[in-house]
Amino acid sequence: ATRRIEVPFYAPFLVVDTVGLIHDCPPELVESFKTTMRSLDDADTVIALIDASRGDMQAQLETILSYAPALDEDKLMIVFNKNDLNDLDTTHLTISAKDPQSVVELVRLIDERQTKGFIVVKGECDEDQVAQLFQESNDCVITKLIKGSDTMYCEAKIAPHRKDLMSLIVSSQAIQRS
Repeated sequence: ATRRIEVPFYAPFLVVDTVGLIHDCPPELVESFKTTMRSLDDADTVIALIDASRGDMQAQLETILSYAPALDEDKLMIVFNKNDLNDLDTTHLTISAKDPQSVVELVRLIDERQTKGFIVVKGECDEDQVAQLFQESNDCVITKLIKGSDTMYCEAKIAPHRKDLMSLIVSSQAIQRS
């Protein structure tokens, strides 16, 4: 199943929930897993979600990596879920649904990858311009918005090829790469 996730002040992203990989699975399932893994070639970020409550975490990781040998390491993010059930010693991100801050950190890391190379623009704009920026959610992420008496202060990360969006924010501050 594919689902678009939108979290305010972060870049929207698509989540494709693949069927969990099974170690030593039957040959007829191997081909469907390979097809799924090939579809990941177009992804910006691939999250390998490892169940930390199970004793076979290393086997889970090895299985995922064996199905995705051609996957660019820069796009792979290994995340251990259910860290509240297992005290992990790992350099990878660990999360738990019982710790909302850990999930926020995951969203922040996804946003960081999605907006890498975007340009940060800070300045003033009016309500119509803000509405236009919100409509361009693939190329623009509003990270801060403060309503004033007749204008709004806006901070946004904008794709470098979208100079038209950058011009909507009257900038009194320097533009910088994200």
